[in-house]
Amino acid sequence: MRGTRNIVIGIAVLFIGLVGIGLWLPPKVRVARSVDIAAPPATVYAIVNNYRVFGKWSPWLAKDPDMKIEFSGARSGVGAKYAWSGNRNVGSGNQEIVAAVPDRQVDTQLIFNGFSRPSLASFLIEPSAQGSKTTWVLDTDLGPSPLAHYFGLFMDGWIGTDFEHGLAQLKTFAESLPKADFSHAGIEQLDISAVPYLYLSGTTSTNAGDISQALASAYAKVRNYMQHSSLQQAGPPIAITRHWDTAAGIYEFEAGIPIVSDNIIVSPGEVRLGRTYAGPVLKVQYRGPYADLRTVYEQIAAYKAAYGFADNGVVWEQYLNDPAVTAPRDLVTVVYIPVK
Repeated sequence: MRGTRNIVIGIAVLFIGLVGIGLWLPPKVRVARSVDIAAPPATVYAIVNNYRVFGKWSPWLAKDPDMKIEFSGARSGVGAKYAWSGNRNVGSGNQEIVAAVPDRQVDTQLIFNGFSRPSLASFLIEPSAQGSKTTWVLDTDLGPSPLAHYFGLFMDGWIGTDFEHGLAQLKTFAESLPKADFSHAGIEQLDISAVPYLYLSGTTSTNAGDISQALASAYAKVRNYMQHSSLQQAGPPIAITRHWDTAAGIYEFEAGIPIVSDNIIVSPGEVRLGRTYAGPVLKVQYRGPYADLRTVYEQIAAYKAAYGFADNGVVWEQYLNDPAVTAPRDLVTVVYIPVK
């Protein structure tokens, strides 16, 4: 009996000791890992600010290739949500982007099923000599339970390894994307409605001067048709790219002018009636010479890749002023890229 009592007392003392030590252990734990990435901060920010490309660099996908994933909420930025359910190596849970500072920081609230307290995972992005220093941080509050505090002793080892693996894959993915820095391009994501337009099809070279002349000639014919048909213009002229072949130097286009109504009958001939695309687009407004639009398209290509967009139709441009009376530096062009 005495021996049993001593064992019980020993266990009680040990338990009290563990509780006492647990009370002194910090209830809040931070895990952080960093990597230098040879890509602009805007590219890294775009990747971590949406979940559509998470599978390209996630450290957990390889642990369960059959993991079930569900996207909801916003496509990117605050409100974007990601839920997963997998094997015992990845568990299940959900995360949501709750705050973002463009090109600098993205905060996500992370909830693991079975745990009542959410964690905060953040990506901190700083310009560096290589391009971007990116730090992945996890802040966890283990709560008041002294025994739970012991988990904090092991979290850096458990999660830190995954963060290192994930950042290595993030680096590889980001460095594989187009290099153009789109941080100041002013690219917008929005949905647009279709509008009717009258147009004339044409083909010219990819030379900026030839394109300008070909479009001007086509617009003149469309305007002449509108004048004789008493049709009202509803917006700036547009040019829809039907085919662009850099190697062959060929540009096939539709030079169009939006009209108030498509409830008309168009006489047979060169001028035809059409309707613009309706749906999600990337929109960019650019000020400067037409010859420099190539840079805009390079920026859009980099943006699409980082945010996981795919093309969903033909590109078109809208011209807000007349090149015949406007200095090249003051020309304003709006570019629309249909995406999905």
